[in-house]
Amino acid sequence: NKIKGVSIDNNEKLFDLLTVQNQHLSREFDYLKNDLTKGDQASTFVQPKMNNWELAHHFLKISYYVFAIVLLLFLYKYFSMDKLYTTIILILLIGLYPFYILHLERFVYENVMYMGKFLTAKPVK
Repeated sequence: NKIKGVSIDNNEKLFDLLTVQNQHLSREFDYLKNDLTKGDQASTFVQPKMNNWELAHHFLKISYYVFAIVLLLFLYKYFSMDKLYTTIILILLIGLYPFYILHLERFVYENVMYMGKFLTAKPVK
């Protein structure tokens, strides 16, 4: 079955040759991708640390709220909390502390760094 130089045997040989070349190119591509890029290595390096930080974050948040409840009970037991508004404001300040302190700390830190750079005449990064 030869039609213009093409036969079933030639097609099978061509297919086998292309399959071997594709496998070779795939191995070379994987080798270069793993060797030259840090994508896979960073992913395997960063992911376990992220899980550890998430666990630490949850632990610290729960321990803070346990501490806040103990503090509020202590304040309620040993100090006069007769005024309703003062009590509500104190409870809100202690309960919402993790949410507003980050923004407050960042604001203070950026302003202190800006003033330090301003006084030493260095550009702010």
